[in-house]
Amino acid sequence: MAETKTSTEKKRAAARKGIGREKYGCPNKGRKYSLEGLVREMECNPKLAKFVRDLLCEAHKGDNAAAECLRSYYELTDSDLRKFCIPKKQRVSLLGCCTVPTDIFLLDVPAYVAAKARSRKR
Repeated sequence: MAETKTSTEKKRAAARKGIGREKYGCPNKGRKYSLEGLVREMECNPKLAKFVRDLLCEAHKGDNAAAECLRSYYELTDSDLRKFCIPKKQRVSLLGCCTVPTDIFLLDVPAYVAAKARSRKR
């Protein structure tokens, strides 16, 4: 039997998708963060973390617009990847153009943790 969503559940789902897009915007009109800078900002700003986490979820589902919006907020550099002791061959792969957005996986855990911090403070 297929589940049907109530109108309240539908409204909540629609609201979750829109959270942050008005405040932060797509694409980002400000300067890009480094990977570390974005993670640090998410630690201090749970609303940004929630916005980034929602974009990550959509990007993982194949939403290219969400992936591009996310990339407008940070720029992954070779230096970022060296800090994680990632070998050169893998750094080239992560920094190169690819059809699978593997570079955004680096933000999944910090975005999840920082977004959850917001719910714990309530």
